[in-house]
Amino acid sequence: MRNFADNVLVMTGGVNKGRLLSSYRNAPLVPEASPDKGDKPRRVSRKSPAPAASSAPPPKKAYMVEVIKGNKRTEEKVD
Repeated sequence: MRNFADNVLVMTGGVNKGRLLSSYRNAPLVPEASPDKGDKPRRVSRKSPAPAASSAPPPKKAYMVEVIKGNKRTEEKVD
């Protein structure tokens, strides 16, 4: 964020929605490098997740947001 009075032109590379939100992905964006000719590819087995003990869904995570209006500060709970 910049000051509204700052009128200096700044050239940036920009970002798109996918790149901005990529930090929330489980897998990397760039594929891993292919193995060298002498290396054999490895097999990776993944265990399936253990079944949940109860059928009730997990509770939703609540976030606290700080709101500042002039000299007044409040915290709001966001579900």
